[in-house]
Amino acid sequence: MDKYHEDIDKARPFEKKCVEELKKFHGKFSGFSHIDDLKINWQSAYGDAYDPSRREWMEIKADNYKPTGNLFIERYSNLQDKIDGGPWQYSKCKYYVYYFVNQDRIIIMNTLKLKNYVEKAIQEKSCRESTISRAKTGRDWETFGYLVKEEVLSKNIPWKEILIDKETQ
Repeated sequence: MDKYHEDIDKARPFEKKCVEELKKFHGKFSGFSHIDDLKINWQSAYGDAYDPSRREWMEIKADNYKPTGNLFIERYSNLQDKIDGGPWQYSKCKYYVYYFVNQDRIIIMNTLKLKNYVEKAIQEKSCRESTISRAKTGRDWETFGYLVKEEVLSKNIPWKEILIDKETQ
């Protein structure tokens, strides 16, 4: 298995934990299950979690990095081939979720509103471009996106933030 697929496998437990935490804290997420639990192949899925009764998808970004105050919003998962990433890739998802594993913090956003805001921020030059080389993962391409300050983003699009209480886990 290559590094890319290893990374996908490493993210699964965090994605599943995020879904379970969302079910506890917010009633409208009670119908969501991780695609593995629903036996949906990730290559044919529109996100990481699905609510069959509401026919809604959710994309979850599990972040293990140190907090910077920015969110990396991926524009192209493969810059050279212009393969959409982030909210452009997951446009069928109603929810775009960041799970900050090291902070036990979840941010939930509407995918379309996030995409529209980032496109506006790009035009206004109020976000910073960022490129991540994937050569060290055994696959030779770059991921391209934008760094958007959390503080600015939270003032421009509605989002819900959940802090997971470690005492109740």
